[in-house]
Amino acid sequence: MRCRACWAYLNRLRVGKAKEFLQDHPDLKMYEVARIVGYTDVTYFHKIFKKMTGLTPREFRGGVDDSSE
Repeated sequence: MRCRACWAYLNRLRVGKAKEFLQDHPDLKMYEVARIVGYTDVTYFHKIFKKMTGLTPREFRGGVDDSSE
């Protein structure tokens, strides 16, 4: 149980930082944001981000970014 709370806390921190990067650095690709905040798997990053915010990172950024590989 305790470990689960630690992962939840870490994910909240990472998603919070990702939101900052998505707003402040629109030139960064999605995989770059994911790596900067500590996710090595961009698909997992998208899943966690959507679960926590209700939006995909692209939707949060407010535009379409074709460079999300």
